[in-house]
Amino acid sequence: MSLQLVRQARLDSDNRNYRAPPSNWREVVARLARERARELERLAEELEG
Repeated sequence: MSLQLVRQARLDSDNRNYRAPPSNWREVVARLARERARELERLAEELEG
Protein backbone atom coordinates (compact mmCIF):
# COMPACT_ATOMS: atom_id res chain seq x y z
CA MET A 1 0.00 0.00 0.00
CA SER A 2 1.55 3.26 -1.10
CA LEU A 3 1.17 6.79 0.16
CA GLN A 4 -0.25 7.77 -3.23
CA LEU A 5 -2.92 5.06 -2.96
CA VAL A 6 -3.93 6.39 0.45
CA ARG A 7 -4.12 9.95 -0.91
CA GLN A 8 -6.30 8.84 -3.81
CA ALA A 9 -8.58 6.83 -1.54
CA ARG A 10 -9.11 9.91 0.66
CA LEU A 11 -10.33 12.03 -2.25
CA ASP A 12 -14.01 12.68 -2.77
CA SER A 13 -15.51 9.87 -4.85
CA ASP A 14 -16.60 12.44 -7.45
CA ASN A 15 -12.98 13.45 -8.07
CA ARG A 16 -11.58 11.93 -11.27
CA ASN A 17 -8.42 10.85 -9.41
CA TYR A 18 -10.41 8.98 -6.74
CA ARG A 19 -9.45 5.37 -6.25
CA ALA A 20 -11.39 3.03 -3.98
CA PRO A 21 -9.32 1.63 -1.12
CA PRO A 22 -8.42 -2.07 -1.27
CA SER A 23 -10.93 -4.32 0.46
CA ASN A 24 -8.31 -5.48 2.96
CA TRP A 25 -6.97 -2.03 3.88
CA ARG A 26 -7.77 -2.41 7.58
CA GLU A 27 -5.79 -5.63 7.86
CA VAL A 28 -2.84 -4.08 6.02
CA VAL A 29 -2.80 -1.00 8.24
CA ALA A 30 -3.04 -3.17 11.37
CA ARG A 31 -0.11 -5.30 10.19
CA LEU A 32 1.99 -2.23 9.41
CA ALA A 33 1.17 -0.75 12.83
CA ARG A 34 2.25 -3.96 14.58
CA GLU A 35 5.49 -4.06 12.61
CA ARG A 36 6.24 -0.44 13.48
CA ALA A 37 5.41 -1.06 17.14
CA ARG A 38 7.94 -3.93 17.24
CA GLU A 39 10.58 -1.68 15.67
CA LEU A 40 9.91 1.03 18.25
CA GLU A 41 10.02 -1.49 21.10
CA ARG A 42 13.43 -2.71 19.93
CA LEU A 43 14.65 0.88 19.71
CA ALA A 44 13.42 1.65 23.23
CA GLU A 45 15.21 -1.43 24.59
CA GLU A 46 18.39 -0.43 22.78
CA LEU A 47 18.26 3.10 24.16
CA GLU A 48 17.62 1.90 27.70
CA GLY A 49 20.59 -0.38 27.33
